[in-house]
Amino acid sequence: MAPAPTLTLSLEQRNGAAADPATGPTGERYLLRLESTIKGAVVTEQDSRVQPEVMQRALNELNALLQRDAMTTASLTDLRAIGGLLGEDIFQALGRTLDDEQAAVREEMPGATPHLQLQIPLDLMGYPWELLHHRGVWLGEQFAMGRQVFMPTGLARRVPARRQGCVH
Repeated sequence: MAPAPTLTLSLEQRNGAAADPATGPTGERYLLRLESTIKGAVVTEQDSRVQPEVMQRALNELNALLQRDAMTTASLTDLRAIGGLLGEDIFQALGRTLDDEQAAVREEMPGATPHLQLQIPLDLMGYPWELLHHRGVWLGEQFAMGRQVFMPTGLARRVPARRQGCVH
């Protein structure tokens, strides 16, 4: 049985990224990279930004939606709008590339569900990435999704090195 076809979407924070003088502060800058196991390489890279005020607005709207007594078709429309808001700055031109990669997976492995592994910094873990909306569909509907968090060095528990020939 072959391993599942996997796309890895990583966001790596760009340290020291300055604001554009023409437009003013633009939020936190990230290198967004998409890698594919089908092609065995980095498919695309782009400079992306996360605007904390936009992300917070989306979270506030999601919390308000979840506080409602009943969900309606209007609630679903609101949820789609929140998902679109979450992804508009981050994805930018990535949507077409994701579509192309999904088509390549279907061609290479008919019937297989492509996996999308998110590698994101700890400070972005609180956002509902599965709600990102692209072309009328949630990302969580298009891909089997998982998250992997990047942590600053030194926070992970260190495993002591083993020496050959020693039995404990």
